[in-house]
Amino acid sequence: MPQFDLSTAASQIFWLVVVFTLLYMVLWRLVLPRMAMVMETRQRKIDDDLARAERLKNEAAGVLADYEKTLAGARGEAGRLMKEAAEAAGREQAERLAAFGAELAQRTGEAEARIARAAAEAEGNLRAIAVEAAQQVAGKLLGQPVDKAAVERAVAAAAGRTGGGR
Repeated sequence: MPQFDLSTAASQIFWLVVVFTLLYMVLWRLVLPRMAMVMETRQRKIDDDLARAERLKNEAAGVLADYEKTLAGARGEAGRLMKEAAEAAGREQAERLAAFGAELAQRTGEAEARIARAAAEAEGNLRAIAVEAAQQVAGKLLGQPVDKAAVERAVAAAAGRTGGGR
């Protein structure tokens, strides 16, 4: 094996140092700066992406907070509108109830007035019938005609004693 031949070992070591130095220089001047540039570019892109992600996360949190605030406002507004609608319905119901009560009171008053007129008319008719019946009965019992004015006074006096006169 030629590698283990001691007569060529010095030249092999020389060429090893020369090739290693050239390779080191090529790597140090050409390859490593490009690799560093690629790594820096990659790191900047990663940092930019992370910053952008953080910014988007903050924006999303802001949008979520705005949404929740708007939703809470809408719920409050809906509650207020429902309360107003309930109050309006209650007022309308109270107004209708008051109108119905007034109409009922008016109808009751009219009915009481009709009943009072009918009672007065019936009482008048009853007195007339009582006077006529008393006049005929007294005439038959006495055998002679009886004065109508006297019978009317007697019926009025009898009605006053029994509480029939108002």
